[in-house]
Amino acid sequence: PPAIHSAPPITSAPLITSAAPASLGAPVPVETPVSPPQATRRGKSTTMQQTWARLREEQKYKSELLEVERIKAENDRRRIEREEKRDLYNFEVETKRLKLEEDKNLLLKQIIEQNSKF
Repeated sequence: PPAIHSAPPITSAPLITSAAPASLGAPVPVETPVSPPQATRRGKSTTMQQTWARLREEQKYKSELLEVERIKAENDRRRIEREEKRDLYNFEVETKRLKLEEDKNLLLKQIIEQNSKF
């Protein structure tokens, strides 16, 4: 007789809930662990392995999407930080330029006033 293996305990594994409409007389929703249970029959084994492989691929894809979004957010944060520093630097440079212009005009005014006294 074939050995019957018990399914792994559903403890810390993430769960996927699947359900069919109750109006169709479907069973109550069942929580399925994301790690594949041990196969009981060879025919079902291949289908189950394919199903679990597909689920793992979907989870991997979603994880990669999240990582891409995290990287984009980090790049945006750095870009904004650089733009703010550049804007602050440009503001400081323009402020100094205007101050120098003002000082130059003040000196010219003083020179003109002194020359007009003579």
